[in-house]
Amino acid sequence: DVKAAIDCCVLLNKWDRAVQLAEEHDFPQIEGLLTKYAEHLLSKGRRMEAVELYRKANRHPDAAKLLAEIAQELVKSKSDPIRARRLFVLAALEVEKFRAKTLNIQGIGTTTVMGTQKTMGGKGTMAGKTNATFRGGTMANTMAT
Repeated sequence: DVKAAIDCCVLLNKWDRAVQLAEEHDFPQIEGLLTKYAEHLLSKGRRMEAVELYRKANRHPDAAKLLAEIAQELVKSKSDPIRARRLFVLAALEVEKFRAKTLNIQGIGTTTVMGTQKTMGGKGTMAGKTNATFRGGTMANTMAT
């Protein structure tokens, strides 16, 4: 029984294995499981991993909020302004994903290109595309021009 196996993994704090089983067997409550795991990660101070899980669970507003909080802390500490800027951009992209998803659910046709935006004059508002990947539980950001 897949549900029993997943519950057992959760009880043993083997969240990675629980998520893996849920994904392999198309477990219907995977979003809830990912959200619980993200809360567990937050309690352990592993915020970037929680962002990744919020993204997997299609909880884009939660991912955006957490990214913005991390970026704001970097701004206040004045430790890494470039990373703060990238995190704010990633937060905005998560909001854009949520907006596009919401508009598509409502049946309103919309075309958006993630990572690039155009103004009415046709000029790009960002200096290129933002690429974000998760490697080893941390987010690696690159800005391409």
